[in-house]
Amino acid sequence: DTLSRTGVDVLLGNGFYNIPSQRYAKLNISYGQPKLRMVIEIEYTDGRRHVFGTNPKEWIVSRSPITYSSIYGGEDYDARLEDSLIWQKPLTIGEQSFELKPQNGTEVIQRRTIQAKKYWKTADGKFLYDFGQNFAGIVTINVKGKAGQRVTIFPSETLRNGKINQGPTGSPYYWQYTLRGEESGETWQPRFTYYGQRSVHVDGAVPPDAENPDGLPVLQNMDGRLICTAATEVGKFECSDTLFNDIHTLIDWAI
Repeated sequence: DTLSRTGVDVLLGNGFYNIPSQRYAKLNISYGQPKLRMVIEIEYTDGRRHVFGTNPKEWIVSRSPITYSSIYGGEDYDARLEDSLIWQKPLTIGEQSFELKPQNGTEVIQRRTIQAKKYWKTADGKFLYDFGQNFAGIVTINVKGKAGQRVTIFPSETLRNGKINQGPTGSPYYWQYTLRGEESGETWQPRFTYYGQRSVHVDGAVPPDAENPDGLPVLQNMDGRLICTAATEVGKFECSDTLFNDIHTLIDWAI
C-alpha cells in the first residue's frame, strides 16, 4: 500500500558521459545517450524489506524541459514544457558485459552564495552583472515575464573592452531560460553544467529599476553559486601575507 502511493523521479544529465558537439566542447566524447540502472531497497520499521529496480514494465520516461545540456557548453530550459511531458515506455539496452562500480569521490555541492556587487547597462543596451569575485559555479535567477519570453546569460571570468571575454575558458557558453509566465515570478538554475565567472552578460531581461519600453522580462534577482566537491576539511592555513591567504582561499574554493 505504501508503494502504491509513492513514486521516484530521476532527472538524467549528459555530464562527461555524453558531450554534445554544439557550442564549446573541450572534449568530444560520447558513450551514447544517458542511461539509468537503479535498485531501491526499502526497509520498514517493522523489519520488512522491499527491493525493486528499473524495468520496462513499471517505469516510464519523457523528455524533460531541459532542451540542451552540456558540461562544456551550457544548459537550456523551457519551463513551458513542465506541464506537457509525454510519457512513454523506456528503451532497454539489454545485457552489458561491464561491471558497474559506485563513485568513490565526494559529491559536488553548492558551497556558497555570492551576491552581485553591481550591474550596469552596456553600449549595446544589455546588462552586465559583476560578482566582484571569480568563482567556478552557476547562477540562480528569479525572473518575471510572459510565457515564451527568453533570457540568455553569458558568464565570463574576464572583460575585454567592457564586454565579456570567454576566450580563455571556452566559447560559446551560455544558459538560456524560457519562461512559462508565472505571475509571481520563476526561479531557475542549471543542473548539469558549470563555468568560471566573475561577470555575466544578460540578454533578454532587465533589472527591476531599469526602463523597459520593450516589455522584457524583469530579472528580480540573480545569485552566483560557488560549487565544488563536498570533501571534508582536514586542515587550515593562515599567515601574515594576505596574498598567500587569498591564494589558499581560491585553491580551497576550487578543490
